Amino acid sequence: MTSDSQPPNLFDTVPFAGVKDGDQVIDIGLSTETPVCDFCSADPAVVYFPVEEFEIVHPGLIQGMAVVSGDRFYACGPCAELFEAGKLGGLRRRYTSLQQSAPSDSAVALWLGAKNHRQGDPVTFQPGTNPEQGR
Repeated sequence: MTSDSQPPNLFDTVPFAGVKDGDQVIDIGLSTETPVCDFCSADPAVVYFPVEEFEIVHPGLIQGMAVVSGDRFYACGPCAELFEAGKLGGLRRRYTSLQQSAPSDSAVALWLGAKNHRQGDPVTFQPGTNPEQGR
């Protein structure tokens, strides 16, 4: 809870990709002190997977808009193991069990895009640190 007893806004606590509107990218990449898992959105990240940035267009988005990935997908330990093993169904089940709802089609499309645009080995970092600092 925030100091004024309001629940925290998810968009203030979870890092996500940006949204592309024509040639303009609207940064919805909500940064935090320490990254949260991009897959389950529940646990602190301990690893990231480098990816080549990519775009997805989803029918649920406003016409002409696309979701733009970042160049890293952050994961907690359990999600990193599932992603590394290519178990997207396992990622769906984990998300659903933690969030009490199924992941959106756009989220699953981003996970698949990360799998298809991955570049290199995962990079581990100490829990509670932010590898985005100094970039």
